[in-house]
Amino acid sequence: AISVGITNGGHSRGGTPIGIDSPGRSKPEIVAFSNYTSFATARVASAAALLRAATAGTAAAQPDAIKAILMAGATKEEFPGWQRPANAPLDPVFGAGELNVFHAYRIAEAGQAPPGGSAPARGWDRRAAAPSGAHDYTITIPGSGNAGADELSAVLAWHRLVPDTIPGRLWGAGSELPDFDLALFHGGTEIARSQSAAGDNVEHIYLRNLPPGTYTLRVEGGGTAEFALAWRTEPGPGIRAALDPDLPGAIVFSHLMAGESYAVERATDLTAADWEDVATLEPTGADFAAWQDPDPPAGRAFYRLRWVVGG
Repeated sequence: AISVGITNGGHSRGGTPIGIDSPGRSKPEIVAFSNYTSFATARVASAAALLRAATAGTAAAQPDAIKAILMAGATKEEFPGWQRPANAPLDPVFGAGELNVFHAYRIAEAGQAPPGGSAPARGWDRRAAAPSGAHDYTITIPGSGNAGADELSAVLAWHRLVPDTIPGRLWGAGSELPDFDLALFHGGTEIARSQSAAGDNVEHIYLRNLPPGTYTLRVEGGGTAEFALAWRTEPGPGIRAALDPDLPGAIVFSHLMAGESYAVERATDLTAADWEDVATLEPTGADFAAWQDPDPPAGRAFYRLRWVVGG
């Protein structure tokens, strides 16, 4: 199952309530453009039907794989304040973002990529967990300098196991929930992790402005349960900066990640080996209001923005 909301946020939201099986799960999981949740749900169901037809005969046609692909393909630019809490996999209002059939289809058509080898820029996999370890998917983001990935979106999905514990026509309550985590590494260093504290059966990592290099998506836990993983990277220039035309000397930064920390670095020589940290920005949305150096040096100065991992 996949829970659907609407793009304007006018829907039931937050964790499932007490009294519902596995309370605290993040809902909705995706939103779609419509005036009513009933219509939005039909849009997502139609997209799921398209994916099922396009992937017939492959593991991507399974429900958990379709769910992972739809959620990994969802977009966030409609929601500048989109943010995943530290102990939950999804934004409490907009889930994984807005349905984007084009992104989802490209993930599906990229084909299945098994762990252990070099994974494509977008793709999916479905298999049983490794009882004694983890599954690693290595993604290379090409480029140099300011090139890289404008965004990376990865979703891990798996089934809750609902046993029938009452003989006859009635259905037993309760469920068994395998516990998976999803982590992202760069150069051996963990830079992101989705580790839900509630009974969620999805994990989600979303980052923007990743520099070129080799990254590893790691699926951890789950015992011997089956899981589905889907991901996509999108090329782009990453963080954008421009001088404010109405405020001389001020810089406007855009394409940032809400809730993350960024360090503003300064140098008086563009070829300098050492850059000086002069400020820390903590945006609440994709843009940061015009920033001015509180103590600008005499003459020329160069500035750059650095994402503070874990800051």
